[in-house]
Amino acid sequence: MFSIKKMPLLEYVKSFHSSVSLSNVLLIGCQHILETTHTMLRSLYDFGLDPKNIFLIGKCYSSNHSVWQEMHQEGIQVSFLSFSFESHLAFDNQFYNILIQFLKNILYKVNLSKFHTIILMDDGGQFLTLSMNFFKNYKNIIGIEQTTSGYEKIKLSLLAFPVINVARSQAKLIYESPMIADIVIEKILKRIAALKIAFKQILIIGGGAIGSSIYMDLKNDYNVQVYDKNLNKEGLEKHLQAADMIIGCTGEISISFSKYKYVRKGCVLVSASSSDREFDAVHIRRKYKNIKSCHADIEGEKLTLLNCGFPINFDGGRNSVAPKKIQFTRALLMAAILQAYEMPKDSLEIFPLDMDMQRKIISKYLSKN
Repeated sequence: MFSIKKMPLLEYVKSFHSSVSLSNVLLIGCQHILETTHTMLRSLYDFGLDPKNIFLIGKCYSSNHSVWQEMHQEGIQVSFLSFSFESHLAFDNQFYNILIQFLKNILYKVNLSKFHTIILMDDGGQFLTLSMNFFKNYKNIIGIEQTTSGYEKIKLSLLAFPVINVARSQAKLIYESPMIADIVIEKILKRIAALKIAFKQILIIGGGAIGSSIYMDLKNDYNVQVYDKNLNKEGLEKHLQAADMIIGCTGEISISFSKYKYVRKGCVLVSASSSDREFDAVHIRRKYKNIKSCHADIEGEKLTLLNCGFPINFDGGRNSVAPKKIQFTRALLMAAILQAYEMPKDSLEIFPLDMDMQRKIISKYLSKN
């Protein structure tokens, strides 16, 4: 029987690393403050990891208050800045300053030299790229990146420590993307029903793993088009004019403020990527008085922006995806953490997630689903 308190895939990954000791490890991360994240961290306690040696920062749109409280009570150093949100500022700009505060606080409070290994986990690349400067004088550090947009940032950076690339692992690309697509569509239909909005023509911007999976889920029930700037020769503008709903899956700005004039009146904008950058959403939010919740839907005269422009799969709940499914993603991260502990730290490269471990996780996951 499945239990969120002891997810089977995490237990399976642990079985291959019985000799690992994390008692002298510092784990610092930018992560979703969700229940399954907490479960994964608890699984690491069995290797001797001390909760007091875990420092976490979350993002307002993917942080749950009750999970934050549970982590805090357990001794995890989880920052309350995880809930910071100013609706009239672009989130990436806000979060940059939040991360600097977070990192400065760690350098002030923690004697980094006493740890055998320092592992940095990121979900978006901003934390790791900033850390390149903050931790450039330490030789016992290794990073882990979980998102493609983060990987794109990191590969352009001057590396100060090695990084494990979970983001582009075949396991994540092939098996996680359909999970995200399913929950994105579920959340869209729920919000649309509540708002009583009708739509016929859907435009998906970005033909990568997530965009392609969403297209496959929708194509039999709706009129759907995919626009990818790397594949489509024509401009985006004419596609914007025809769409009743636009789902952004690029991880970057797909519709800038200057292109709003091409968007069809009544169009619904939905992000399925990261942060609030997909639709340059801050420009929409600035038309309204300070919005307190980053999960608010904004119904304007010309368009509707769901979830304040943040990824629709995060709604403030304890979990964004059913734990039985997302344990796959958590297992990949756990495998990366254990790989980071065991591998040399002296080569400044981006390394793949261990292929043999990927195969084992995939095989075990498929045998149970």
